[in-house]
Amino acid sequence: MRAGRLGYHIVEVPYICGARMSGESKTGASFGDYIRRGRKYVTTILRLALVRT
Repeated sequence: MRAGRLGYHIVEVPYICGARMSGESKTGASFGDYIRRGRKYVTTILRLALVRT
């Protein structure tokens, strides 16, 4: 958000998520895990949106 406000050109870069060969997702295995872990990301996005540069 800050970059956009400062006039930087923003583009989306597509990617494909393949199946995991090993390990565990950072977002969690259940909806509850996703909400608990995702709260931090949502809080950061809201904080950035409210900060004026």
